[in-house]
Amino acid sequence: MTARFTGKVVLITGGAGGIGRAAAVRFASEGARVVLVDLAAATLRQSVAAVEKVDGEVLAVDADVTRLADVERYAKTAVDRFGTIDVFFNNAGVLGALKPLVDYPEETFDRVIAVNLKAVWLGMKVVTPLLRARGGGAIVNTASIAGLRGSPNIIAYTASKHAVVGMTRAASLELARHNIRVNAVCPAPIETPMAQQLETEIKRLTSSLEAGGHRVIPLVRRAPRPDEDALGWDPASGAISPAGPAVGDAIVHLAGESIMGVRWTSAKKRRIRESRTTATRLLVQTLTRLAKPPAVLVCASGIGYYGSRGDEMLTEESRPGTGFLAEVGRDWEAATAPAIAQGIRVVNLRLGVVLSEHGGALAKMLTPFRLGMGGVIGDGAQWMSWIALDDVVGAIRHALATDALRGPVNAVAPAPVTNAEFTRALGRVLERPTLVPLPAFAARLALGEMADELLLTSQRVVPARLQASGYRFRYTTLEGALRGVLAR
Repeated sequence: MTARFTGKVVLITGGAGGIGRAAAVRFASEGARVVLVDLAAATLRQSVAAVEKVDGEVLAVDADVTRLADVERYAKTAVDRFGTIDVFFNNAGVLGALKPLVDYPEETFDRVIAVNLKAVWLGMKVVTPLLRARGGGAIVNTASIAGLRGSPNIIAYTASKHAVVGMTRAASLELARHNIRVNAVCPAPIETPMAQQLETEIKRLTSSLEAGGHRVIPLVRRAPRPDEDALGWDPASGAISPAGPAVGDAIVHLAGESIMGVRWTSAKKRRIRESRTTATRLLVQTLTRLAKPPAVLVCASGIGYYGSRGDEMLTEESRPGTGFLAEVGRDWEAATAPAIAQGIRVVNLRLGVVLSEHGGALAKMLTPFRLGMGGVIGDGAQWMSWIALDDVVGAIRHALATDALRGPVNAVAPAPVTNAEFTRALGRVLERPTLVPLPAFAARLALGEMADELLLTSQRVVPARLQASGYRFRYTTLEGALRGVLAR
């Protein structure tokens, strides 16, 4: 593993927990000296042992992250031992009781607020002057959404995610001039909605294909279990294991770093690009070297390929646009060219805004809209090209089965809408007012480039090739799709 953090000092609060331990091992594996902070002495010792197992240099500090004196003490201890702090992994957090809001115990409420909010703020308050003094550094705040496990843990969700992300955004703007990078990460266990959406997509596509008599073999980013009908895939090398003369008659490749989430940094943009272009290029190299390559490769792409085009009607024949996502889209599709040269039928599925209750853009809209806080973004005139999750699965099946279909294919419904029309339709379905707009300047202030690329971009895309090749959409109107997706 590349030693990217050789000599760096990484301070990790919540060091006894699973996320803190995993982060400590990863940083230590890449050459960092690690300081672990927690109150749970027994499990903190386990984290220390895990770091030592990878030959890492580690210091453990027993401290209460909600008390200013303890926070000052753990920061001073780190500096006294190692001379400085380069990275602050601000991972303080507690799950709290798994109870609905009305049954939440007062003492648990107070503890969750103290650990999940005050401790994060105190950590930044104490460590930031040290980073300023050394001329810069990095702070990573974890906004855990583990509170969604089991029953709806509203307090843990709102405290750990929304408030911490809000504090992080404010701090990132304040500290940028001091060369201090501040980011938030939202660890998402398998029970969370985004993970559920991914599982739902895979299960629906798998069930649909198996119902047609096909055998579906997942490519997983780990060694397959002995009883698992799967193949291992290493995106960094493109290798598929166990190796053999063939992997299947068809490959469906949907992997890629999420473009949603926090403000785009240069590192985030690099992950977005490389997880699509590099991973696809390496996978294609592996496929074309097989003794029996697959007959078809369906590879995800996106309508970001077209850039922002106002009211222009866009088909697969339209020229590419400009902007970060347009560049990524062009390079992503170009990465499949060697497969075409080897005679593999390639379909580049340019996906629009996928409607799912469990993740993606719609899921992020639901909470504010249900609270009556939804509204248009910018002037609302920008076009949104959407598609229901059921039709994504249908389009993939259609692409696999239709020999005449190849090259770029727009996976969008036939009736794109403006953002204003989308807002009104979602308000009708949810029976809520939509009177709270998000001005363009506010979106840009909060999200920067990401606002123009995702929220304010106008893409009026139609599925010309899907329709010409005979695909019949399950949902052709937005309101019908929203009612189907949300079971309204």
